Amino acid sequence: MKRLLTPSAKYEIWLSLLRQEVSMAEAATAAGVDRSTIVRIWQVAKEGALAALATSKPGLGAMPLRVSRYWLRAKPLPTCIVGPNPRGDWSR
Repeated sequence: MKRLLTPSAKYEIWLSLLRQEVSMAEAATAAGVDRSTIVRIWQVAKEGALAALATSKPGLGAMPLRVSRYWLRAKPLPTCIVGPNPRGDWSR
């Protein structure tokens, strides 16, 4: 019967291979899968990493961009929560 691995299990296998803690044969035996499965996990992880690196840009990452877009769409909070009053001071 075919054994399915969770994404987190695949990630842990990939990390152990990357760190050279185990060989592919050892990882396959420990996970209870065929060595070709471990080879495929390695290939998919490598392709995914290369694709992610190819699209990444230096400077601001994706997270600050998502946060800034969130704040542009967000409704303003009452000034008593977020900062100074309309005069520019913090007194209430």
